[in-house]
Amino acid sequence: MDGRIRNGGKRPGAGTKSKAVREGLKDTLDVTFPQDARENVLRRLVDQALDENPRVSLPAATLLLAMAYGRPTEHRETTGSDGEPLEIRVLYADA
Repeated sequence: MDGRIRNGGKRPGAGTKSKAVREGLKDTLDVTFPQDARENVLRRLVDQALDENPRVSLPAATLLLAMAYGRPTEHRETTGSDGEPLEIRVLYADA
């Protein structure tokens, strides 16, 4: 430990929500956000995606595509501070 309180470990509420929690949220949204309101929001979002201004159209189009096809896999490359490959050293304690 480095002196901080609760330094790591499992935290309450962290991680993927259970299917029951997701279904409960969906049920709540079905009641509070009826079908006609959802259709209205989607129509407005499509209108924004077709706007001539890219500052309006790009975020809307990105959201629509993510909703329709899923978000693409994100790839991240980690390098050292000088851009060289990251060196990983494994140190073993003497037995």
